[in-house]
Amino acid sequence: MDWVDTLRRDVAAFNEAVAALPRGTYPELAGADLSGLDLRDARIGGADLSGAKLDGSTVNAMVLVRCRLEGTSLDGVTYDGPGAEKIAQIQLLWQGAAAWNAWRASNRPAILAGVDLRGAKLRGCNLAQVTLTGARLDKADFKECALDGASFIGASLRGADFTSVEASGLKLEEANASGALFHGARLSYPEADRFVAEGAFFVGATLTGPIANALKAARANFHLATISEGLLFNADLSDATFEGAHLESCVFMDADLRRANFASARFEGCELVGAQIEGASFTDATGQDLEGAITS
Repeated sequence: MDWVDTLRRDVAAFNEAVAALPRGTYPELAGADLSGLDLRDARIGGADLSGAKLDGSTVNAMVLVRCRLEGTSLDGVTYDGPGAEKIAQIQLLWQGAAAWNAWRASNRPAILAGVDLRGAKLRGCNLAQVTLTGARLDKADFKECALDGASFIGASLRGADFTSVEASGLKLEEANASGALFHGARLSYPEADRFVAEGAFFVGATLTGPIANALKAARANFHLATISEGLLFNADLSDATFEGAHLESCVFMDADLRRANFASARFEGCELVGAQIEGASFTDATGQDLEGAITS
C-alpha cells in the first residue's frame, strides 16, 4: 500500500487502513513529504517519521509526540492542542548530548511518556529524573548518561546500551530490556518489579539493593558481577550464568534457578529458600547455603 499517497488524498481511507494493521504495526512514513497537510485527524501515532517533511502542516501535537522524529522537518508546523514543548525536547534529544544538556542547564524536562527514541544516540545526556515511561527506546545508546532517578517504567529497552552507566534509583518496573547491555554498570537500588531482562548482559556489573518481584531474566549473563542486598522474589533466572559472581546478602526466594551456572561464584549470607535449582551448577562455588532449595 502507498501510505503517503493515501494520506495525501484521503485521510479517512488512510485511517481505515491503519485500523486494519496488526497491533504494534504502524504505517510506513519515513522520508515522506507531508508538507502543507491537515493531519489533525490522521492516525499517525507511533509511525516512523524519520526524515519526513511536515513543513507547514497542521498536526495534533500529542499524536506527534509518539512518532519517531529523527531528522524530521517541522518548519512552520501548526500544533493542535498541547504538546509542542515535548516535541521540541524530543528534537533536542535526537541532536545529542551537547544540544540537550545546554537546554537542560536552565530548563526542566517535560514528562516524555510514550516517546519513540529507538536507536537514539543519547550518550552523555543528562537524563536524571527524566520520565520516559512507556517509551520506545530499543537499541538506544545510554552510555555515560546521568540517569539517577530516571523512570523507564513500562518502556521498551530491547538491545539498549547501558555499558558502564552509574545510576541510583533507576525505575525499571515492567520495562523490557531483553538483550540489553549493562556491562560494568553500577546500579544502586534499582526498582525492578516485573522487569524483563531475558538474555541481557550484566558482565562485571555491580548491582546494589535491587528490589524485584517476578523479574524475568532467563539466560541473562551475570559473569563476574557483584550483587548485594538483592531481594529477588519469584525471579526467573533459569539458564542464567553467574560464573565468578559475588553474591552477598541476597534473597532468591522462590526463584527459578534451574540450569543456572554458579561456577566459581562466591556466596555470602544468601538465602535460596524455595528456589528451584534442578540442573544448576555450583562447581567450585563457595559459601552457598542450599537449605530449603528445591533440587528436583
